[in-house]
Amino acid sequence: MTDTRAVSNVLGYVLLFSVVLLSITATFTFGIDAIGDASDRTVQQSGQHSMQTLGDRIETLRESNTTVQQGQLRAGRGTIGYGEQTRVTVSVAGSPELQTDFRPIQYRFDGTTVAYEAGGLVRTSDDGGAVLVDEPTFVFDDDAVILPIVTTEPAAQRQVSGGTVTTTFERIASEQAYFGTSAAPVTLSIETTEGRATVWERTLSEAGATCSRPTPDTTTCTYTPSNADATIVVREFRVNYEFEA
Repeated sequence: MTDTRAVSNVLGYVLLFSVVLLSITATFTFGIDAIGDASDRTVQQSGQHSMQTLGDRIETLRESNTTVQQGQLRAGRGTIGYGEQTRVTVSVAGSPELQTDFRPIQYRFDGTTVAYEAGGLVRTSDDGGAVLVDEPTFVFDDDAVILPIVTTEPAAQRQVSGGTVTTTFERIASEQAYFGTSAAPVTLSIETTEGRATVWERTLSEAGATCSRPTPDTTTCTYTPSNADATIVVREFRVNYEFEA
């Protein structure tokens, strides 16, 4: 006669062992993925924070009488260096007053790029996401239009990956391209990557300018102050940068 209780016990042990094994496997698999995702997010957040610190140093350089700012930032597993060329053009009453080409500073990790460009900090991702992290100090107002354009250029075309990076910023020029008082239309055009052009279009539109996209990688915005005595200032602050591991 078959001992059904023994069979039942064996089946119970097999089922229990299977459940435990599946639980361990699922915890290991999904747990490792979760840990990896959390680690990547930490690296991205750290890189963005470093770029914000970098932007603060450049702003200090722009606003003070010093000509050199040095410091350190953590690149983590990312890469910091120079980006593709950007062109900024500013016209007042239809007359070109400033046209300048430069290379933004950018941090890149795992498909995400954080770029310091023209005084603003923009984050884009390869999947099409784009957001403004820190605003430039542009003013679009009925009494004033003030455009302090920060342009950056690498002293050496070097990309640095990983670890702690020593940064050096040197102000090499501060040129006032235009100063006047009128109700003239001011047009700002930024030719950059498509993702950042989208951010600039959204940001400048929210500031009150009328914007268009003549090409996917170009944003052109115009603002006309209503006050006939409005102050209009266009100024370029040019900064050299260098990174060393």
